[in-house]
Amino acid sequence: MTLVFAAAYVAVLALAGLGIYLGARAALPVVLLAAVAFAVVAVVLLSTLQATMQGVYSAALYRYATNDGRAVPGFPPELMQVAFKSKV
Repeated sequence: MTLVFAAAYVAVLALAGLGIYLGARAALPVVLLAAVAFAVVAVVLLSTLQATMQGVYSAALYRYATNDGRAVPGFPPELMQVAFKSKV
C-alpha cells in the first residue's frame, strides 16, 4: 500500500512542479496559484485516504488476530497471514 501511495505522491508533485514551471515560464500567476492549490489539495486528500485505508487494514488485522485466524470479510486470508510471518 505504501508503494502505491508513494507513486501517487510523486505523480502529484511532478504535475504540480510542471504547472509551476510552466506558470513561471509564461509569467502567469494564476497558473502558479492553481498548481500550488492542486498540490496542496491532492496531498491532503491522498494523506487522508492513506490514513483511512491503513486504519481499516489495521482493524481487520486486529480482528483476524483476535478471532483465532478466522477470515475477515473483504480481506483474503493470505493477506492476513503474511502480516504475521517473520521478517528476518
